[in-house]
Amino acid sequence: GRLGESYVDTLQVTIENQILEIEVSPSYEEKVTLANDNVDEWLEDYAYGSSETYQGLGDIYYPKPVILSWSSEETYSSYKIKISRDSKFSESIVLETDENEISVDDLFCDTQYFWKIYAFDENGKLVGNSETLSFSTLAYPRTITLDGVSNSRDIGGKLTIEGKEVKQGMVYRTANLDYITEEGIKKAKEVYKIKTDLDLRTQGEGLYRSMSPLGRDINYINVTGCYWTGGDNGLDVLTNFGRVREELKVFAIPANYPICFHCAIGQDRTGSLALVLEALLGVEEKDLYIDYELSSFSSAVWDPNNKIWVENKLKYQFTPLLDYIKSYGTNEDTLMYKAELYCEAVGLDYDEIDAI
Repeated sequence: GRLGESYVDTLQVTIENQILEIEVSPSYEEKVTLANDNVDEWLEDYAYGSSETYQGLGDIYYPKPVILSWSSEETYSSYKIKISRDSKFSESIVLETDENEISVDDLFCDTQYFWKIYAFDENGKLVGNSETLSFSTLAYPRTITLDGVSNSRDIGGKLTIEGKEVKQGMVYRTANLDYITEEGIKKAKEVYKIKTDLDLRTQGEGLYRSMSPLGRDINYINVTGCYWTGGDNGLDVLTNFGRVREELKVFAIPANYPICFHCAIGQDRTGSLALVLEALLGVEEKDLYIDYELSSFSSAVWDPNNKIWVENKLKYQFTPLLDYIKSYGTNEDTLMYKAELYCEAVGLDYDEIDAI
């Protein structure tokens, strides 16, 4: 079962039946992590550059599902599980099983979920339901699984300096989509509801021309992305400001969402845009570094013949770009405001910045 931004209610119960005596896991209001053991271990004692330990180990960023399980003295033939982010279940999904557990993936982080168990006899008759149960997911980075695509995650879920949370299910960053499978395409459209593919590679760099690998019904935007500072492609180079503006303008149009943006491996052009976008949203510096370093858990950024050590990437590329953004405004200004000044410098107007 998968829970994303949208829900489909397929179980209509107008009369509550008897309350079942059921022991469940997770226990009532238990907090669960979606991070796998590698990511969990890394974040437990995060330090600058520490993701280097995990480089070259493949795609080890995939999230863990939540296993809902239950037991009772009575035996039932089948179950339907109703899950929602709303305690009144006004919007929910329903999963079916004849086992005493079910796996639920694609949950949001830092979110409370409510669920109920409905039990049926061998004739398919509803015989009872549990009380309303709940659990919460912890505030970890929301990585996602797209078959055929590496280095994939939601930029949402991060707390901002204003005490708000960046919306989840709105913007995804990945490596290229060229080898996405049919299963991956289905999930991208049906679970993550992706409407726009923002491709930061040069025109013709990928396998597809003038369309998204997700299909012709996807809004495909190709902007040659800028990355880091200096050289021909730096975000600090005046002649590149127009390109940066075009990248950012995509996020100022509500009809474009949800958006997936990517380059080839999802680290340089993608990492640079993510830094600016997240800084503009008010994400703290530590979380900017964590989001960037999560690429170390991906197979896409690792070439055994040309090792890309994260410590060097941070020292000579990521941090200099962050310092450049911080050069705007005064020492008293927040990073969020400095990023806003940079966006104004590249040509975004106030309404566009406000829309983002």
